[in-house]
Amino acid sequence: MSQEETLVAIDVGTTKVCTLVGSRGSNGDMRLLGYGLARAQGLHKGVVVDLERSHEAIHASVLEAQRSSGIHFTSAYIGIAAAQAISTTAYSGAPLNDSRPITTRDLRRVRAAVGPPPGTAAGEVLHIIPLSYSVDGHTSLGEPLGMHGLRLNAETHVISTTPGPLRNLRQAVEARHAKAPVS
Repeated sequence: MSQEETLVAIDVGTTKVCTLVGSRGSNGDMRLLGYGLARAQGLHKGVVVDLERSHEAIHASVLEAQRSSGIHFTSAYIGIAAAQAISTTAYSGAPLNDSRPITTRDLRRVRAAVGPPPGTAAGEVLHIIPLSYSVDGHTSLGEPLGMHGLRLNAETHVISTTPGPLRNLRQAVEARHAKAPVS
């Protein structure tokens, strides 16, 4: 019997809030189990401008998705408006122990060394996507797992956002500081 993973995504847009509930089978195939749509309120260009009204719209979409899918969920992936995203290229590096080969732990460590882009006000990093790695100054084709060297560097694509709008969206989704009851 195959194991299915339930995934939930909420897209908070300017005109509507859409919640999708799906499952991914062991073979990777996706299946839509249910969805919910609600007219966006308390949002301007995907940014929360009224916590209570935006929570009501998100909550309505979530309830409809739970009803149509028959699944009660407590977590979801949430999309943010592209206007809130800051996209930059960043470089990071970390020393290596040359007595052992490079592992996935080393790759995670060099990605973790990437912080918010310079010039942003305490930005919150959403994604760090490796573009290339180099070992001792030599660019690797793909991940340099198993190689030896003294220093691992990474060129990464960093997607971040300013924390205020992201925190407001979290509050609207989680109903903190909103007067509407949570079911």
